[in-house]
Amino acid sequence: MTTRRNDQNTQHSSAIIAGISLLIMTIAAFFSYGYVHNSLVVRGDSASTLKNIQASISLFDLEILGWLVIIILDIIVS
Repeated sequence: MTTRRNDQNTQHSSAIIAGISLLIMTIAAFFSYGYVHNSLVVRGDSASTLKNIQASISLFDLEILGWLVIIILDIIVS
């Protein structure tokens, strides 16, 4: 009986961790790709893209951090 309860608690905890990780991944993806990437990248104009990245290097660093968060949380969820 207690083994079954412990298994349910473990599954419950795993489900909560996975759910929270997926929510954080969603927010990080919207920020990294939806906002930052679209702000920095000029489609078809690599010179303007480079200029935007150089002008906003901290924003570019945040995009990289966002992708790292997504990768780490993806590993946790899987």
